[in-house]
Amino acid sequence: MDTVLMAANDGRSAPASETVAAQANAYTARLLEKLRAAHEKPAGLDGDLQAQVEFSLRADGTLAGVRIVASSGNPAFDASVLAAFQKVRDLGAPPSGLVGVNRVTFRTNFSG
Repeated sequence: MDTVLMAANDGRSAPASETVAAQANAYTARLLEKLRAAHEKPAGLDGDLQAQVEFSLRADGTLAGVRIVASSGNPAFDASVLAAFQKVRDLGAPPSGLVGVNRVTFRTNFSG
């Protein structure tokens, strides 16, 4: 099983310059990698699960207001997703276009 993460912002327009867009993409990739590394998948999961999380990204890089907005239907998986957010630290200040409400979708892929 692999955890697949997809990020989305709250509908803000994309950064104007290519440099700012590249910085935003790099920051988002770093955030997703840290979440992926922090996520501990519960044992015994069956089927494909998906949970969508909403959170605020502050100007100093801290995450706040983390909550499940679309449950996977599996309380253990949902709890593991929230726990991953609690472990993420040291993101540094984000590009201004990323400050605010964002969403990430955690998905499990089972092979076999």
